[in-house]
Amino acid sequence: MQNNFLKLNCDKSEIIIIGSNSLTRSTQDFPLNIDGSIVNPSTHIRNLGIILDPTLTFLPHINQITKTTFFHLENIARIKPSLSSNPPSHQTPPLIHRC
Repeated sequence: MQNNFLKLNCDKSEIIIIGSNSLTRSTQDFPLNIDGSIVNPSTHIRNLGIILDPTLTFLPHINQITKTTFFHLENIARIKPSLSSNPPSHQTPPLIHRC
């Protein structure tokens, strides 16, 4: 990394061990030494907006998406009574585009 003038931020670094349940249970105490800083395996990590768990079930990601979706649906339901039944098309863009 030094050849490309890059430096690793150990405070933000996370590792995850991906594998079967038995493999991940047996390697939970697997600290990694990076530039003198100890990084322990995480139960889940976020990379490019996707939450990964050790067995790649994507359950933490699905749970987070579900929470966010219900939050937005509740907000839409809260403001729905104040919207007119026939809004002008230039004020409300369509949510679904058909090809």
